[in-house]
Amino acid sequence: MVNQEHPSYAKKFEEHNFSTDDWIKMIHHNPEIMRQPIAIKGDKTMMISSPRDIEKL
Repeated sequence: MVNQEHPSYAKKFEEHNFSTDDWIKMIHHNPEIMRQPIAIKGDKTMMISSPRDIEKL
């Protein structure tokens, strides 16, 4: 979910074993480090790489 090669990630965070809550906080405060958006519909979740992926959900 997180692009650890993104310059913002490398600049702000060292390699570490983060908890799930830590990862969520990092993404919340630094959305640019996400690899791609996530779509949620009901109990289904999907990483979206193109607008057409939404149709699959």
